[in-house]
Amino acid sequence: MKKITADVMPVSALGPEQARNMLDWMYRDGFDAGVLHYPRTVVTRALADGEPIMYVPVGSILRFETLAAKPGTSVLQIAQGLQRISALVDQLAAETGFRECEMMTNSEAEKDLCIKRGWYVVLYDPSCSTWLLRHRVPTT
Repeated sequence: MKKITADVMPVSALGPEQARNMLDWMYRDGFDAGVLHYPRTVVTRALADGEPIMYVPVGSILRFETLAAKPGTSVLQIAQGLQRISALVDQLAAETGFRECEMMTNSEAEKDLCIKRGWYVVLYDPSCSTWLLRHRVPTT
């Protein structure tokens, strides 16, 4: 039986053959190669007796934990507040090398508000009426 090990490296440390293998294997699964250009992405891999058998890029995201608005706040104020916070987080992300933000919500109104501001739905779980939303940080 082959010994399975794992390691981690910066994307730039992949040799040409490893990079080709990784991309060939990932495109089979509909992988978005754009994440390899994110400054904080690293590549993990599993090896069988020193030979790569699997690659998993790992990236960091900024996660909006919840949208907690004061009761009675108008929809317009919430929209403006979310817009200002999103702009601030985009600036923070750009300065620190993050390229994606995510947010979960079980509020259809919040989901719709986020979509109007450039977020998109990644997943929806009907068992708990929860959406996972993602926003790609604009690069300058």
